[in-house]
Amino acid sequence: MDLAERLRQLGYGGAAAPAGPPRPRHGPGVEQIVPGEFRETPHGRCFVAKTVYPLDHAHGGIHLASVFGLPSTALVTLGRSSALEALDFRRVAFLDTETTGLAGGTGTYVFLVGLGFFQGDEFLVEQYFMRDYGEERAMLAALGRTIARFPAIVSFNGKVFDWPLLQTRFALARQQLQPAEPLHLDLLFPARRLWRERLGSCALSALEEGVLDVRRQVDVPSWLIPSIYFEYVREGDARPLRPVFAHNEHDILSLLALTVRLGRHIADPLHEAAHPVDLFATGRIFEGALAWEECILCYEKALAGDLPLRLREEALCRLGLVYKRLQRGSHAERTWRALVERPDCLGTLPFVELAKHLEHRERDFAAAAVIVERALGLLARRRADPWDAGRGERERRELEHRLARLRQKVAKKASAGG
Repeated sequence: MDLAERLRQLGYGGAAAPAGPPRPRHGPGVEQIVPGEFRETPHGRCFVAKTVYPLDHAHGGIHLASVFGLPSTALVTLGRSSALEALDFRRVAFLDTETTGLAGGTGTYVFLVGLGFFQGDEFLVEQYFMRDYGEERAMLAALGRTIARFPAIVSFNGKVFDWPLLQTRFALARQQLQPAEPLHLDLLFPARRLWRERLGSCALSALEEGVLDVRRQVDVPSWLIPSIYFEYVREGDARPLRPVFAHNEHDILSLLALTVRLGRHIADPLHEAAHPVDLFATGRIFEGALAWEECILCYEKALAGDLPLRLREEALCRLGLVYKRLQRGSHAERTWRALVERPDCLGTLPFVELAKHLEHRERDFAAAAVIVERALGLLARRRADPWDAGRGERERRELEHRLARLRQKVAKKASAGG
């Protein structure tokens, strides 16, 4: 055996290894520890585990069939793509992979690919497994036949990791991965925008506990999975793989439940949001989507709750800027005044915006000058940011320039009145 072949067997190879006779096993095979079947391909056999769920099966309190009730507008907002308006969950594959490492690139193999999809009145989870490196072409061929039926996929960080890695493995195996560029809803990004402010971590396991109220009773940590697979390849005992298959299958179900939870939240945030912080984050999502009325509703409802000081100030500032954009001057003024009257106001933005309103809409130059003087006082009392020493100086110069102009207008107005 040459060095390249030995490296491939240890999981460090690049191109797909050629198929060969299976090595001796020292324990039960994978077909003995999980239900499934072998599928024939032009490159040999591939083992595919298979689990079937009825549509009324609940995961995290969410029935699988609930995904069909999601409004398309919510999906467009979540994925920031108008193409998602045509998403048909009967033609979607929920995708999750298990790999020999997290670095990606040609040295990383995908040894288990989970696909969840609807078929008739059932939800199927199929898991395509590579028993040895020499079976990679067979696994990819079997996987490719199935995934080609689905023009769209849902994943969690799949745009960055799973799908590019599959593209690499298919290319190295000289096979075609179709569709090459599927319609792709990656849940990691909307989940971060919605829940990172409250939860901190937006790993799928953290979202299961914090959003879906799902707690895995027995699970294998993701970081341990590659070493379990390496040990299986060396020894041939598939028993330690049982929790790996269960972990992957659980991820697929969580993907579907998370899709429903995200969609419902965007469709009806005032009812679905679990915390004012989530409403604030939803307001930012709608703001990014230029959905101004929904944005205002979320910010106002969040401000009526127990928001932390930092987020309360940001929500008021964002709300004021939205009102300004919509030319609702009285609403904007009321928001800026609520901020500048707060003894704990941390930034000069509301002072500047209120001064602009007084100067340009009310033509009250003297009142605007007073507000700018208060902003300068706030700036003088505020601790300098050591990471951006020039910021405070720039703010001070801009405020002094504005104040000088306002004083000139006050003097000119007084002169004209005299």
